[in-house]
Amino acid sequence: MCETDSAGAPPAGSWSNLRSNLPAIAVMLLAVSLQLLGAVLLKTLADNRLAWSIGLLAAGVGAVLTLNLVRLGVWGYANSRFPLSTTFPLSSLFFPGLLLVAFAFGDDIGPTQVAGAAMITAGTMWLSLRVSS
Repeated sequence: MCETDSAGAPPAGSWSNLRSNLPAIAVMLLAVSLQLLGAVLLKTLADNRLAWSIGLLAAGVGAVLTLNLVRLGVWGYANSRFPLSTTFPLSSLFFPGLLLVAFAFGDDIGPTQVAGAAMITAGTMWLSLRVSS
């Protein structure tokens, strides 16, 4: 049988706690992935890689808008179904993901950007930790 805290939840850091958060993790990974895909499309459009014609440019902008609307729906679902203390820290995974996207596009990534993304991600994850008393 699992141990629980006074509120009946598994203790922070336990395997049961991780397993109980898997649905929230999956939904937030989808939201972050949609956000990164939107960033890739915007970068591609800005580099004129898809803008061979006004039609392709309009389709690209439409795709970005559609992605953001879907992401808004995913966010709404996540925040109505799971605690904000779980979903918000997971959203910080966007920052290291964005560094990977920038690296894939050949942008210069320096130690300051890596440290900044790591501090943002670690800081928001740290804020989500529950302290058992």
